[in-house]
This record gives sequence, C-alpha cells and structure tokens, in this order.
Amino acid sequence: MILTPDQRLRIFVSSTLQELADERAAARDAIESLKLIPVMFEAGARPHPPQALYHSYLEQSDVFVGIYWQSYGWVAPDMEISGLEDEFSSSGKMPRLLYIKNGDEMEPRLADLLRRIQDEASISYKQFDTAAELAGLLKDDLILLLTERFQEQSRRPDRPPPRNTLKSALPSPANPIVGRDREVAELTALLEDREVRLVTLTGPGGIGKSRLAIEVAGKFAHLDLGSHFISLASLTDAVQVAEAIARAMDVSSGGSQGAVDDLAAFFKDRESLLVLDNFEQVLDASSAVGELLIRCPGLRILVTSRAPLRVRGEKEYDVPALGVPPNDSNDSVASYDAVKLFVERARAVRPDFTIENSDADIVAEICKRLDGLPLAIELAAARIRMLTPEALLKRLRERLDVLSGGARDMPERHQTLKCTIEWSYNLLDDDTKKVFVALGAFKGGFTLDDAEQIFRDIAPSFLESLSSLIEQSLVRSTQNECCDPRFSMLETVREYSAELFEELPERDEILHRHAIFYIELARDVGIKVRTADEPVALERLEAELDNMRAASKWLPAHGGAELMAEALFASWWFWWTRGYVEAARRAAESVLEVKEELSQIGYARALATRAVMAFWQSDFAFAMPAFFEAGQIFDVEMDERGMALCDLGRGLAETFMGDKDAGRARQRRGYHLFEQVGDLAGMSMALSGLLWEQCVNRDFEDPLEDYERSLELARSIGSQIDIALGQSNLGLYLMLHGKETKGLGYLKDALEGLHAARVFGPASGVLDYVAEMAAGRGRFVDAVKLTGAARAVRERIQAPEPPPPAAAQIEKLLAEARGSLGVEAVDHALAEGKQLDFDAAIEAGIAELTLVNA
Repeated sequence: MILTPDQRLRIFVSSTLQELADERAAARDAIESLKLIPVMFEAGARPHPPQALYHSYLEQSDVFVGIYWQSYGWVAPDMEISGLEDEFSSSGKMPRLLYIKNGDEMEPRLADLLRRIQDEASISYKQFDTAAELAGLLKDDLILLLTERFQEQSRRPDRPPPRNTLKSALPSPANPIVGRDREVAELTALLEDREVRLVTLTGPGGIGKSRLAIEVAGKFAHLDLGSHFISLASLTDAVQVAEAIARAMDVSSGGSQGAVDDLAAFFKDRESLLVLDNFEQVLDASSAVGELLIRCPGLRILVTSRAPLRVRGEKEYDVPALGVPPNDSNDSVASYDAVKLFVERARAVRPDFTIENSDADIVAEICKRLDGLPLAIELAAARIRMLTPEALLKRLRERLDVLSGGARDMPERHQTLKCTIEWSYNLLDDDTKKVFVALGAFKGGFTLDDAEQIFRDIAPSFLESLSSLIEQSLVRSTQNECCDPRFSMLETVREYSAELFEELPERDEILHRHAIFYIELARDVGIKVRTADEPVALERLEAELDNMRAASKWLPAHGGAELMAEALFASWWFWWTRGYVEAARRAAESVLEVKEELSQIGYARALATRAVMAFWQSDFAFAMPAFFEAGQIFDVEMDERGMALCDLGRGLAETFMGDKDAGRARQRRGYHLFEQVGDLAGMSMALSGLLWEQCVNRDFEDPLEDYERSLELARSIGSQIDIALGQSNLGLYLMLHGKETKGLGYLKDALEGLHAARVFGPASGVLDYVAEMAAGRGRFVDAVKLTGAARAVRERIQAPEPPPPAAAQIEKLLAEARGSLGVEAVDHALAEGKQLDFDAAIEAGIAELTLVNA
C-alpha cells in the first residue's frame, strides 16, 4: 500500500489537562519534532459528547502515550471510572508508553490504576521530574518503538490472503442493552488479551448472558472473519456441536466426525470470534472447543453456559444481576440499572409510563424482589400494560405465575420465567434434582455444614449435588468475613424450588429438622452474645435470620414449643439489639398460644421474652404484669437469672410509669441477683439499665463513680454493645453535669460503637439527646432533622415510642422549634431527617457532636 505524505503516525496523548499543561506542551513538541501527529483531546471542536470524542480519536491513533501525576480525573455522572482510566482501558490494541511525574499525594484511584497495570505486567512505565525530562524520554522511546516495529514487520512472513469475504453474523436485538457498560468493557478487554482465548459467561437463566455476548461480539467485527453467533439451544447431542459450527460458518464438512478438522483448516492463521450460545446441554463437546483453540491461534471463543466448560485456559465470567437500590438508600432509584430496564420495557407497552414519588419506591421494590434478574424484570414490566406498579408488586407474591407473556419472538424457554428455570432443572441428574427441591426448605441461604447436618440420610451425595447446582448457576456461593461461605438461590429460583418442595415426600421431615437445627442454633449462639465473641455471634445469627423466622413459625405447631421458648429466652438480646423486636414478639406469642405444651419454666421464658419486647415498644401495660407473672415462676423454679431479668424489666417499667422508688429498688434487686450467681454480663446489663433510666428521667441517684464502674464492667466482659451503652450513659451524665468536653467524647464513641454493632434502639436515644443539645445552641433545623432521623430508626424496628420522659422531651424540643422556625419548616426538617438511613443518621449525629466540640 502506498500512502500519501499526510498519513503520518498519530500519537494519542492522555493526561489530566490543567495540572499537566506544561508536560502536555512538551509532549506535543517532542512528537512534532519527529514529524508525527499529536492527537490531544482539547484540540477538537466539541459538537459531540467528550467520551464519544476521545473514543473516536483513539480509534484513529497508532500509539498511546499516558502522562500521570496526582489527579485521577473527573468521573462523569453516567460513568464509574474517569475519562483518564477509560482512555487507558480503550487503548489496549496499540503500543502504549506511560510516564509518571514524581510527587506526593497521588489520588487513591489513580494509585490503584497504576498498581493494577504493574500487577498485570502488561506494560512498564517511566518516571520523570520536569517537562523537559519528559520530552527527552518520550522522543527517545518513540524512536525506539518505531525501530522495533519496522524490524518486526520486516521479519514477519507474509500472511495468506483471506480465502473468502465472510463477514460478521450477529443477531440484531430489537432493544438496546441496558446497564452493562462495565461488563462489556471488562469482557472486551479480556478478549483483546492475546493470552485469553476462551471466555465463558456463566449465570442463571434470565441473567442476560446471550444479550451481553452479542454486545461484546459486536466489538470484534473488524477481525479477519468477524464475529459469529451460533445458538446451540436446539442441540442435545455433543457430537453435533462441531458440525453446527461448520454449518453456521458455511464450511464444507464431511459430517460430525471430520467437522473439527474442517474447522481447524478453515480458521488456521485467521482471526475470528465465535459466540457459542447455550452450551450447558452439550458440555461433553468441551474437548472439541479445546482442540479448535489449540489448532487455531487466531480464534477466540465466547461461550454462554450455566456451567463452565472446564477447558484449559478458560476464563469464567459470572454475569451479575443488574444493580438494585439497597435498603434505606437515599439515592434516586431511577439511577439503578434494574429500574432503568424496568422503565424502558414498561414504556414499550405503555409509552406514557413514568415513575415518580411513591411509584418510584414501588418499582424499586419490584426490582429488588426480582433480584435484578433482567428476564424477570422484562416479564414484569410487560404487565404494566394492565397493572399499576402497586398491583404488580402485590401479585408478585405468586411471582412465577405473574412473570409470563414475554415477547413472541423470544425463545420458548424465555416466554415465562418458570420455563427458563425448568430448562436448567431438566438438565440435572436425579440425585441433584432431589437436592435442588429439598433446598426449598431454606430461607435466606445456608452454610455447607448446616445443610449437610439437616440432609444427613436424606441426600447422602449432598456435596456432589451442591457442586453441580453451583456449576449450573442454580445456587450461588458468597464469602463472609466472619462466617463460613454461604450458599443461596436467586429468589425466583428458590421459589420454583419451594413450589416443588411442597410435593416432596420427605417435606415434613426436612422442615422439622430445619426448624430444630436453627432454633437450637439461636439458643446456642445466643448465649455467646455479650461476650468477647459477640461480633461473630451476632453476624452468625443475622445471617440465619430468615431461617430462624421460618423455624419459629413451624416449630410451635409441631411439638417444639418448649425448645422454642428456651431459644427465644437465650437469644432475646440479639433480637432486641438488631431491631427485630416485632419478629421476636410474634415468635413468643406463637409459643404462648400452645401454653398447654409448655413446662412452667418454658412458659415463663416465653412470657418474659414477650415482656422484654413489649417494654421496648413502650407497651408497659402488658410488660409489667407479664414480668411479674414470669418472675414468680422463675422464683418457684429457682432460676435466679430469670428472676433478675424480670426484676430489671419490671423495675424499669415502674419508673417510667411514675413509681421511681419502687422501680429503682426492684432494679437494684435484679442487679444483686445477677451478682449472687456471678453473672458479669447480667450485672453489666442491670447496672447499665439503672443508669440509663436515670439519664432518661434526668433524676440522678447514683454518683459519677457508678457510671465509670458500669463502663469498666462492660469492658471486662468484652461486649462491644455493653461498652457502647456504658459510654452513652457516662457521656450523658457528664454532659448534664456540665462536663461537656469529656462527655462529648464518650457520646461520639458510643454512637460509633452502636453503629458498628448495628444496635438501633439505643442509638435512637443518643440521637435524640444530640438533637436536644443542638436545639440548646439554637440550631433548630439540625435538631429537628436529628429528631426525625431518630424517629425513623425507631419506626424501622417497629418500636416507635420512646419511654414517656424521653417522649416529653422530644415534644418540648419540637414545640420550641415551631416557635422559632414555624410549623411548615419544622415539618419539612422532620421529613428530611426521616429520609436518612441508619448510617446517614449516625453520621449526622457525629457531625453535630464534632461541631459542638470545635
């Protein structure tokens, strides 16, 4: 090819603009001195979006030069990475020269990018101090690069001309892909890597593997033979796979036996990307894929399958669900990919569809209930033709039935979500099918050890079957920092499993084993709370919350009321601190409904647990007589710890109802009962409760030394929660006695500790006091916002009313704020505060304490 003189090599220069202006000018001079063309972002007119502009410049360039110093660069609202990183990621096919300016305080994301470049060992970079030094380095490196490229080209044997003009053959989806920018970029980069020849997209049916593969394949249409999509959905015999590929590529083949040889001859020395779709039912053809890759160095293969091929060199890519709004998120739900997909597909059937106000939250909940699964979301959105979002959400209780009626041009197995899951289920062997169905007993996942204990004698080959379910993407594995790995299903898949589970002959036996196991777990792990093992114990119980709830519904009606009462009494601290007050109350009520099956001590335990939850819901009318009745039984049964707890609870209720003398005497008796049996955790709880009540009532009998002793006692048992409660009491005491600086420090530590341990009720009390403190300094807007945030925390745990003295103090604050700001402003600030999630509420409280301390 003879080029005209103006077609000189183009050198793309990537860097931040302002901080490296001198260096960019030096780079331009160095490039132009070699009669090359510098391509620089600021050089062009801007009738196009910036990203489109620099992508276009990159596509027309020959060499990439990256210059970096301190700044990572601007991240556009619709992107997750900066333009600087995007330019680097998009330059993978051209030679790259990188230069780092020496200096301190490099932004973390830039440092992380450079670390990743180093770890990949795909490119090295040089460091410099001045613009002049950079110009010299760049000039020398460009001369060396061009020399190496010239010598390489002169030694390269001529490639054979293409034997035909076969072009890309990819499906043309009717709708644009939604929310897969990151996945497309990652997969494109993988396949551009010469060391990666086989990538398998795995994930459950409906996750969008095929659609993602088509999008990625479109990036490789420039290869010799382009990109080709080959559906294997109709095949059931692995022997037919090579012949199906040959037929799609228009390669003459002598039948299935010689198809691999014919394909190898066709692809030899030529570059192409094959997409092999729905490989899970022909996994035995993996060896043919491996042989093609060995014999055809220019061939790349992108596979979609619910299970990996297990071929040497395979890179498995687990396709994630679309992003859904997290619980308590303050972000706009419309910014999440799952919601975007729902809205776009809903508008296809109802063009005027929009989400605003309450509809936004309902659509977000629909997407969360569907696990961000694209197929499920598309099927649900199609129902907007007939249903409002609220009606649709209600019907999703029968999720698999409502998710039907997909587009007629979709594959039959995608016409309903149920068909999609059945497709995977029918590929399983009989033993694995049985395990899949039995897993319908679990709610919220399980650990391997737990499931093996429950399924012993029922599924002897459980481990092998679970491994197969993971490979088929019907079960997912997740890692936990403190607990064993957990396994779970997408909720839509679990619901299909649960539907089949109802017909399983061993159903009742499995449910009973499940219930016994998780209630015993609640009992045994519950007693480790309020020790040094507290964080692990709390997270273990938190992870099994859904299983424990399911067990608590099954067990009382099936002969397990006594065990249920024992477990609830042992673990009530978990249910209270983590904000599951209503759930524990209902569980205790279900046990009390079968009172005749309980022993006296079992009845007392269930009644005392119910009374504890009633107390924290400010239902003193129930709590006081219930504590009294349970305490009498504990006395007869000689259960000192039970008696002590009832004395403490009853005494607290009495003080808040106005009888301080009797109430405090009863609380002190509870403390001494714990002391008699050497229960340090009980002593810490009783003393902390007594001092907390005095802070709430603003009526102090005990001296500062008792508050300090309470904190030391908490530290001696190692409970993070007890320590935080002791810090909050001591901080409040000091603040209310004029020792502000020291008190502020304890309150800040208390909020941080309660936040770390996710202790909701006590945290709301501290926030209320911080709000009171802000109001005392005339900061009424912030005070009311904090009051709203504290109220939202209490409503979240279904314990909306604080003790009467605290409620009166809150009303006093709001009355003063209305007098200062006006009713409308106070209502607005309250609403703003109630929108804060727990993390944001704690952050606001700490910020207020920091401001006061400054």
